[in-house]
Amino acid sequence: MAIVYEWVKYHEKAAYWYEQAANKGYEGALYGHARMLGNLKQHQKARALFMASIAKKEYVTDCHFFLGKLYANGWGVAQDSVKAIEHFKEAGLSLHVCYTLIGTKGEPAFLYNIGVEYDSGKGVPVNHAKAVQYYLKAAEAGHVLAQYQMGTIYESGAGAEKDYAMAYKWYEKAAMQGHSEAAYKMGKAYNEGVHRIKDKTRALDWYRRAALKGCIAAQYELGKEKYLVKEYHDALTWLQTAVNHGNLPANYYLGVMYYHGWGVTKDLDRSFAYFSNAGTFSGTYYFMGMFYYYGYGKLNKNLNKAFWYFRRYEDVNPDKYAEYYLGLCYKNGYGTEKSPQMAFQNFEKSAKKGIKQSQFELGLCYKNGIGTSCSYRFALEWLLKAANQGYAEAQYEVGEMFFNSGLYSIKDANPVLTAIQWFQKAADQNHKLAVCRLTDIYYDEQQYTKAGKLISVAINKFSYPNAYFYWAVFCHQGIGGYQINQQKALELYRSFIKYTPYPDSVKKVKMVENAKQFIYELEHPTLNKLKKILGK
Repeated sequence: MAIVYEWVKYHEKAAYWYEQAANKGYEGALYGHARMLGNLKQHQKARALFMASIAKKEYVTDCHFFLGKLYANGWGVAQDSVKAIEHFKEAGLSLHVCYTLIGTKGEPAFLYNIGVEYDSGKGVPVNHAKAVQYYLKAAEAGHVLAQYQMGTIYESGAGAEKDYAMAYKWYEKAAMQGHSEAAYKMGKAYNEGVHRIKDKTRALDWYRRAALKGCIAAQYELGKEKYLVKEYHDALTWLQTAVNHGNLPANYYLGVMYYHGWGVTKDLDRSFAYFSNAGTFSGTYYFMGMFYYYGYGKLNKNLNKAFWYFRRYEDVNPDKYAEYYLGLCYKNGYGTEKSPQMAFQNFEKSAKKGIKQSQFELGLCYKNGIGTSCSYRFALEWLLKAANQGYAEAQYEVGEMFFNSGLYSIKDANPVLTAIQWFQKAADQNHKLAVCRLTDIYYDEQQYTKAGKLISVAINKFSYPNAYFYWAVFCHQGIGGYQINQQKALELYRSFIKYTPYPDSVKKVKMVENAKQFIYELEHPTLNKLKKILGK
């Protein structure tokens, strides 16, 4: 009877008979009774019956649909679009249909979600143009996710023509509402000058906002920027935070800080651990190469690994320092076959980029014909470049070339004076060979005061045998700024003999003979006086 009355739209009678059927437990009667009450605008009673039908698992989908309509329109309940959508979704409807049913009562969140459905094809055919329309409506209504989405759409050109001005307009709106990724985008824009005037202060402000909201990329960028301006305390805080959240590149900067002891206590083992976790961040390869090349921290030297890392770094990011170490590896056969040609090529690339150590090595290549033709002119040219950068090894080598100017066909008004000047520069940096060379030169040139000033360095730092002889002579004869002290002279002559068991030059043979003679004279002072008397 209920169905008949419903068919002829006699809702009151239909409601009566559905109620009778429901009381007797007929399936679907609760749902039918609720619908009839809805038609009679007894919405509160209808809602209760729809809920009861759902509880009995009868006509669940249909009941949710009608409940959605009640909440969408505020029939018998407070209007609530959120609950309306929940019931419509339970009824299996797409957000687009939900929005249609809600009409102008739709909230920004629903507009955004409809856009997501059109973007993903979930529940509706994919339609990016419609997705953009809904995103835009939601964004204009202040929905923060939609605003960020509009930024990405205009930035990428996916769904709309690229328009960076519009992109950053929407990013800024989203950022102002606390969207972390949008704030990061704003920071990057100001930091790199992307459609913005570069402004470090604003960039750091946006990065900080994003970082505090948990944006990992912003935590990394903020830490890196603080690192670059040597504000290591802040850098440590943000880089470590980024690492804790899984950011790999941040490990690199922390590794560098612990490697050098910048803002932290130097800790090579900790540095290595950070570098090991930095993934494929290119700068890491160089430092890993250094660790294995020198065996830093608890690590053993491993020249095979060192060579691999230096070569890997050079492959992904041609670098002047990696080229220098590759040159050394090829020159000495560290981790690879010796190759004078490859050594020369790497030293040349690095030298042209201004690395003084490579300029020095390249000069030696030209001087000794390693990997290239011998050329004293090019040798001196590159050695001078390194020497002028303050590299002591090169300063000494330049001094040697000027000192032996005839051998190297060097034209200079006073090559010995020029050589002494370069030796002095190297000696000022405690270069062993330069100190020893200058000591010899000043003694041979009878510039005893200058020689005397270098003797203590030559002996105390470098144990230079010749210096013992020179010092002995000065104490023996009271020259070079020293008082006569025959006992000291005797000790020094003996030390010279001890440290020169096998003289390797005519000069040293003569010095040894003289030292022995002086020792004899000092040990036999009476006999020495008698000889002098008889000699007279």
